[in-house]
Amino acid sequence: MDSVAGQARLATVLSRVSRHLDGMAGQIFSLEEAVSRGMPGRAADHAAIRELQTLDFLRQSLEDLALLAHQLHLHADTSNVEDLPVLKIARALKLDSTRTLLDCAAGLPVVDDRATVGDLDLF
Repeated sequence: MDSVAGQARLATVLSRVSRHLDGMAGQIFSLEEAVSRGMPGRAADHAAIRELQTLDFLRQSLEDLALLAHQLHLHADTSNVEDLPVLKIARALKLDSTRTLLDCAAGLPVVDDRATVGDLDLF
């Protein structure tokens, strides 16, 4: 297999992965909306709120992974990983846990994922 064909195949796979992850994030968003509609005016207990926050974090993670896969797809023809615009890609990501996958957290503002876990929109 020549490297051009391999790069084209890699770009195709990364594009598919990106779309799949984005679709999964959309499904979780729909689930969040359905759950929130089922809780109007009710005070949820702390355990239920924590579980919903975990669901929200999973959705944000899937969105970030979809974006990461899309960005890698755009640069699939890069033959050297050192040539990837890693900092640019990392800046587009929301969560520090996703940024660390790029192994380039140095030089970027730190985003504490635990802080975003507390942000839950129920409406």
